[in-house]
Amino acid sequence: MSNEHSGKLVLTMLGDYSLTYEGKPMILGRGKLTKSVQLLQLLLLHLEDGIAKDELVEALYNWEEIGDTNNSLNSMIYRLRNQLIVAGMPKEDYISIKNGICKWEGSVSVEVDVAEFEACVKAASNLTGIEKAEVLERALSIYRGEFLPKLSNELWVTVESVRLKKLYISCVKQLGEIYEKLHEYQKLLGIYRTTATLYPFDEWQEKVLDCLQKMGRFDEAYRVYQDTVRLYSEELGAPPSAKMREQLQKMNGNLLNTENDFLKIQSTLCECEWKNGAYYCAYPSFVDTYRLMCRIIERSGEHMYLMVCTLCYNADLSAGKQDSERVLGNVIERTLRRGDAYTRYSENQFLILLSAVQQEHLEVVFRRIEQGFLQENKNSDCWIEYSVTEIVNSSLIDQLKNI
Repeated sequence: MSNEHSGKLVLTMLGDYSLTYEGKPMILGRGKLTKSVQLLQLLLLHLEDGIAKDELVEALYNWEEIGDTNNSLNSMIYRLRNQLIVAGMPKEDYISIKNGICKWEGSVSVEVDVAEFEACVKAASNLTGIEKAEVLERALSIYRGEFLPKLSNELWVTVESVRLKKLYISCVKQLGEIYEKLHEYQKLLGIYRTTATLYPFDEWQEKVLDCLQKMGRFDEAYRVYQDTVRLYSEELGAPPSAKMREQLQKMNGNLLNTENDFLKIQSTLCECEWKNGAYYCAYPSFVDTYRLMCRIIERSGEHMYLMVCTLCYNADLSAGKQDSERVLGNVIERTLRRGDAYTRYSENQFLILLSAVQQEHLEVVFRRIEQGFLQENKNSDCWIEYSVTEIVNSSLIDQLKNI
């Protein structure tokens, strides 16, 4: 490609979309997600060999009923040429059509992050050892997230996103094998943490935990585990994998075998900061707390209660559920006392341990939660129902069955 013009057109599609020319943002047409923009993305995605007009029609008009799609595509190509020139690029045709293939052409230098990422992946396949690791790390630095996330409802974007994610995960696994052999756990930790951030529900936290344990950072590993349990509970209403729970057991053993002075031990047990309101527990921790309370009330004679708050929806409600669930959790924490504990049990249910409360005051507690929820929740198509039972020395599952 000739470089008659010194300006460079830079297209970013991994993690977000951006288009710049000579370092300045370019806006084509009415906004970022127009079909003209998608046409440009498809052309630059197939920079080397071009893309068939039939493929462009399928990608751009897949769900639309348009009589003459070929004419519509030709009109769009004409508009895109004009939009590029209006946006400040040199006056050229830019798009050639030969034998049914559309191809980007012109004197302007073009840089596409997807092409750069794939070039690194290809180059790494011919290398070994540290040289391979360096190129793979370069590939990972380019991959800043899902392919065009704001266009994820487009079929062609979904297909490309899946393909590129597989390449990314392959790079991560290959780096894992190299750095494991070299015991480069600090480098691996950074890679796995980034991957866990990009794909928080693909259980990459397991790899993070493994690295931290191999580095002897057990306290930090335990915090990662707790954060992961909370994330899965709040977002999926599910516990982490069995493998992660096995890692917790190993961590517990390592923590027990780490000798510390009394003040350090006490500092690890205390909360990091003073907070009003109920204490949140991840579900596994809530179970342990519940079982301990069952034992305590055997000799104390104190009355404690288990309350279940269930968020109910109208049958046709399709949006706003997550916001309502978040609001309910926040209201429970803020409304109850520091001596109470709660956890998320499922997508729409919270469990609450109420201590030092009289039976006749239980409805008052719920009404306080309900009032706070109604004040904050913007969705009028949902409401809260509750059940409560006194805690006795039996299993949590049996208690839930009796509510």
